[in-house]
Amino acid sequence: MLSDPRIRRARLEDAAAVWPLARDFATSFTPHREAFEATLAALVDAPDTLLVVAETAASEVVGYLLANSHPTFFANGPVAWVEEITVADAARRHGVGRMLMTAAEEWAVESGAAYVSLATRRARDFYLSLALLALSGMADNVSVVIRSTLIQLLTPPQMLGRVSAVNSIFIGSSNELGAFESGVAARLLGAVPAVVLGGAAALGVVGLTARLVPRLRALGRIG
Repeated sequence: MLSDPRIRRARLEDAAAVWPLARDFATSFTPHREAFEATLAALVDAPDTLLVVAETAASEVVGYLLANSHPTFFANGPVAWVEEITVADAARRHGVGRMLMTAAEEWAVESGAAYVSLATRRARDFYLSLALLALSGMADNVSVVIRSTLIQLLTPPQMLGRVSAVNSIFIGSSNELGAFESGVAARLLGAVPAVVLGGAAALGVVGLTARLVPRLRALGRIG
């Protein structure tokens, strides 16, 4: 747990700590140190601009937020826009991002802004992931129906109760065990590597099962 992180205005001497955060934050452009330092000097005291950092009790900068406000016609006054917000990997999941956004909201209110908005240039990846999650859920429902049907039709009547009991135990515990495994993997490896590893493992199990149990591959229309 981070020790009492606090939000404060950025200073010129924060350049060395903010630079790696800003460099890693960029995806569409390649930041240059000279341009970064010149921009930092211009932003620190710029009007209608908020540049704050998150700092631990040990004076370590673990995140920053850059926002600005500008007048608009449609809102009958200024609106605030969060251009950049990032938190160091080691400091995530401790509420630092929420603290940065709260500081931006308070600043927007003090500035008389009609609202504060957060840039979502990476939202496309989020919605793509959401669509893929929905598709995987549909596929899982189909899989459940297929497995249940095969058990009912192919299991000898005298063993149906025992097979169904074993199947229920595996089905009932697999979600909880899978959630635990996914959480541990995401914590140790990161979310993306954990998803890739899990998908590769699932495909590997399917391939191994198809090789070891060829009857499943040859299974045709039933009844």
